[in-house]
Amino acid sequence: MKEKKKRKSVYNPKADKKYRASLTKEQKAENNRRSSFTRARNFIRDKKYTKEEFVELYELIKERHTNENKDEL
Repeated sequence: MKEKKKRKSVYNPKADKKYRASLTKEQKAENNRRSSFTRARNFIRDKKYTKEEFVELYELIKERHTNENKDEL
């Protein structure tokens, strides 16, 4: 059986620029949010932090969580 050659991927910066220009403000904000979340998750998952940084992050998350719960009441 003859194998088909795979098409080589080609980077097209013009297409990327056109795509980014077509995004709405909401789509840009959502892409930024997802990107930030991914970076934060990888930072924690890959343990790229010091003990002091982890304590600071933990305190920020805990504070944010308690403030959001107060808003719901």
